[in-house]
Amino acid sequence: MGSTNVFRVLGTKWGIAVQAIDIFKSWFPIVFFTYNYDLFLGEELAPDILVLCQLAIGFTAMFGHIFSIFVKFKGGKGVNTAMGLILAIAPVETGVALIIFFFALFTTGYISVASMAGSCSMSLIVLARMKLFDYYIAGYDYILYFFILLGVVVLITHKENIKRLIAGTENRFEKLWILKIFGKK
Repeated sequence: MGSTNVFRVLGTKWGIAVQAIDIFKSWFPIVFFTYNYDLFLGEELAPDILVLCQLAIGFTAMFGHIFSIFVKFKGGKGVNTAMGLILAIAPVETGVALIIFFFALFTTGYISVASMAGSCSMSLIVLARMKLFDYYIAGYDYILYFFILLGVVVLITHKENIKRLIAGTENRFEKLWILKIFGKK
């Protein structure tokens, strides 16, 4: 389960395919609901209620990915599914988090470190936009709280990776470890 394992076992083509599907399975329902909720509800939603619905849809997709019924409730770590969620509701923040993700990946070579860094940075990015740039849209505080929860969930799903990182046994993607300023080869 999960695109990182598929990359390792089946290669780049299948890894990208799994990654795209995992992102799409949360992104699509959120976007579809956002532009068609009146078909289901028959009325206009307040912007903050729309954000809560988007978060609920995305969290449901993440939860279903992490606790998949198809593999005895043991699925992936939910990072790509979370990516679809944040891309659908906070594209600017997603772009900044991707920069953080790739910086962590290229400097450490660890997908797990990059995933945790990108996910945990989301709440800080929202907070920075709110406080430093005086940016606020309806429901943005809900997004902030959700991203705090998201960071916690990603850390919990990566507990085994954290143990391996501490023990020095975590698998590294050597080809992606471009800026070898952290760690020994």
